[in-house]
Amino acid sequence: MRREIQEAYDQLLPKDPNTIMTITSFTEEEHPKAMAVLANKLYGMLVDKLEDTDFKEIEDSDGDITKFKYYTKTRESIAVLKELAIQSGSGEEDVKDIEKALTYLESNKTVFMKAFRLDIHILKYLYNTIVMAIIADIAYFTTVCVEFVKNPDHTVSMEISNVKKYKTKFYMVHESIKNFNKMVEKKQLEKVANGLMKVKAENFAAEITIAQYVGVVLAAAAGVFIILATVLIPIIRELAYLFFAVRVSVANYCAVQQKLLEANALRIKSNGGAKDVVERQLKIAAFFEKLSNFFAIKVVPAEKKIDSTLKGVKPRLTKDEVNGSDDDTLTLF
Repeated sequence: MRREIQEAYDQLLPKDPNTIMTITSFTEEEHPKAMAVLANKLYGMLVDKLEDTDFKEIEDSDGDITKFKYYTKTRESIAVLKELAIQSGSGEEDVKDIEKALTYLESNKTVFMKAFRLDIHILKYLYNTIVMAIIADIAYFTTVCVEFVKNPDHTVSMEISNVKKYKTKFYMVHESIKNFNKMVEKKQLEKVANGLMKVKAENFAAEITIAQYVGVVLAAAAGVFIILATVLIPIIRELAYLFFAVRVSVANYCAVQQKLLEANALRIKSNGGAKDVVERQLKIAAFFEKLSNFFAIKVVPAEKKIDSTLKGVKPRLTKDEVNGSDDDTLTLF
């Protein structure tokens, strides 16, 4: 645990002499509190952006992804993209990453449903941002990578290309999805959820202080806060900043899915290049191209700005803060 704590300090804090002296002075009992103070600070830096982003259509599912309004279309869209990627020999791993994240939301739906019932803010926001990331990534991948190709027999086929362009322009959402998948696979989501829920269940109606949390979870406290501060909150943070900046609604992202499914249906029943079918396919192709340009204008500058902003923002930590933190409210709840 000592190594993990030191790695967390190295990742999260500036490396000036005062900070180094502070963290080397902490006792074993102070490290869990220090991690809690850091998690509180990091969460506080993004909560306003989360509160000002419209997640309502996602929140209405109360943590059960299968109850999400666009769940069926999302599943069907992933299946179409996966089929096209396999046929084209391009982009299959990227689509599988998206599919895996959706599957992990399903397999952990009891965790997220309980988080909604207990009103554990940090887990609710993890759910909201990952669902938004999935539908956004489907929209980005579709509009950039799905190509409509005119064939010699006058039919129009669909294939996957431009994957490198997609990865370059829309990397932030997809990387966050991959990091969420790793967190689930390493059992870190399970560990954090168990730690937070244990305390919340015992103090449902009251604000929870750092001292109360550490007192209930004891030895596991530092480990839970390390995961929160170095894994879970960074995933939410990048997505929170991005979705706050681009301001694209759930419905608008999912409109891409509807067009993808329509295009795939036309591809399947294409009747010898019938003029009306080809015209509809080409209209969808034009729609995708227009949206791809729109997303690029919105997302690419935002990603660059967010990267620059987050690299320059590191919280400070003092011994007085840690020692005086017992009565501080854990805003994560």
